[in-house]
Amino acid sequence: MNKREHCIKLWSECVRYRDRWCIITGEPQGEAHHLIFRSEGCWQIQFDTDYGVYLCSYCHKEAPYAPHVDREAFEEKVINFIEDEARRQKIIRTWSKAIPLSNGPPPWVEIAGRLALELKERKEQFEMDYDCCPREIWR
Repeated sequence: MNKREHCIKLWSECVRYRDRWCIITGEPQGEAHHLIFRSEGCWQIQFDTDYGVYLCSYCHKEAPYAPHVDREAFEEKVINFIEDEARRQKIIRTWSKAIPLSNGPPPWVEIAGRLALELKERKEQFEMDYDCCPREIWR
């Protein structure tokens, strides 16, 4: 696994631990999705977990509003499911303007370190939430 793939893996895990299930359907099985397509964004946005959501396979690939089927419908649909208002506004601002180009090569070690720390914090929060809730919720 190269440095970029390692960072994408860490980014995906951070998004999964934050959202825990598909933000639209609530399905537990899914995958992380970039709200700014990786081919369009600079590395600063690509590895910012605020620009990611956890989606089930149906919402990610098959639904009429799936991001690669109808991007505009996807954006309208998904933005309503993002509960954090500051994060929602950050995404809307980025969608409404041209995405800046990256300045130089990505600092892979710095990105991996930041994502590893975020992942550790998200896993700890998950464990605290798991310990506080009735077991029936997590089955």
